[in-house]
Amino acid sequence: MSWQQQMKSWMVPTPGRAADARQPGIEAGMYHYQRSRDDGFMRFHLRVERNGESLLIAGASEAVRLSRAGTTVIKRMLDGESAEVLASELQAAGADQRRASQLVAEVAEIVAELGSPSSRFPVFNLSDPADDPRDAELIAPFQADVEVENVVQLRSILEKLWQAGIPHARFLPAAELPDDQLVQAVEWAEDLGMIAGVRATATWFSEADRPARLAAVGTDYLLFPWAVEADLHARWFGADDWGRLDALIQRVLEFEMTPVIEVPLVTASIEALDEQRSRIAQWNVAHAEVYALAKLAATEATDTGPAASPATAPGQPLDGDVLPAIAARIEEMADENALRLTWLPPVAVRSDECVDDQARRGPRAGGDVTIRVLANGDVLPPRGAATPAGNLLTNPWPDIWGCAVFRHFQSRVEANTRCEHCPGLAICAADCPADSGGWSHD
Repeated sequence: MSWQQQMKSWMVPTPGRAADARQPGIEAGMYHYQRSRDDGFMRFHLRVERNGESLLIAGASEAVRLSRAGTTVIKRMLDGESAEVLASELQAAGADQRRASQLVAEVAEIVAELGSPSSRFPVFNLSDPADDPRDAELIAPFQADVEVENVVQLRSILEKLWQAGIPHARFLPAAELPDDQLVQAVEWAEDLGMIAGVRATATWFSEADRPARLAAVGTDYLLFPWAVEADLHARWFGADDWGRLDALIQRVLEFEMTPVIEVPLVTASIEALDEQRSRIAQWNVAHAEVYALAKLAATEATDTGPAASPATAPGQPLDGDVLPAIAARIEEMADENALRLTWLPPVAVRSDECVDDQARRGPRAGGDVTIRVLANGDVLPPRGAATPAGNLLTNPWPDIWGCAVFRHFQSRVEANTRCEHCPGLAICAADCPADSGGWSHD
């Protein structure tokens, strides 16, 4: 049995199980560690939830969920306690000698193996039906997509996120943001112990050798949009952007950061996917975030002007009822190409809105365990209306996380949205993609 299978046999909580009524032995919150390895150092983030279960993140590359028992043992090992002492105490608590030694040995192997080799990209998704974290009484999301217009208040925002237990910040820089300020933002995040990434176009990254500057301060990954079809990509992101992707990806890999592609799905991009799938392998890109630009029905859209003409939109948004079938096709392609796929909530396109504008804005957030933080500190959930749940600079995090906006979001993603038609699709794990009520409406 592999160490992953061994670990799951006793450490991973059972999906759907009622929370343990006993008081957790470890206080909820974020614990950050750095351990030496033969090739340098490995960062570990242990995020303990209110029910005593936890998420262990290694090297910003892999994440596993841990039960109460697993959380307690692995935290004590990361705190420096010896295997002998841990095994002895497990025996004193009632475990037989062989089992106690086996459990401690498994924990030691997890710490040694997790994140090696490190791809330095965090995988936080509600997509795995076997490891669904929605029953874990999360104290906070795992990631914050942070708009950066200046750094006047940014340090306070990052500190608030870390104090809330959010280990991962993705920066969304304004086009006019000075490079020094973005570098400062990443340095602040890294000083706190956060995982840090940056999202922008290939053209923006390619100017002034920005990958080199970002790598120098410890940026974990760069994410950039890829529209799959060349003319469509040029329309949305600029005539030169398509041609810059090859060199940018190689530059990112040279600096040992991880390149991540963001794929907006419309009719044209889906039609071009089979032809272009080999390009992903040629790039040596292993991670993709995918979202659909989805068309609201006329009865759902609120018209504030004339409808966008097909002549002005190179790619038509998708009807909600076709999203499950499209998702099945893309998930199969990802499996065949060993591509790690993260589904983002579909983005609603109103009938009065040109799809180009929404594609340039991109998705609201990087998944269902992510929040969007506006430059002024306002917090948006990943789905639903763009209604602030509060402000990080003026409201305590428990008030933000417990407000009506997030209660509504949680009620949707905690409901069972799987059906007999597509029971195994990853995109369906948090909400039905065909239901526009679960899309992000910006």
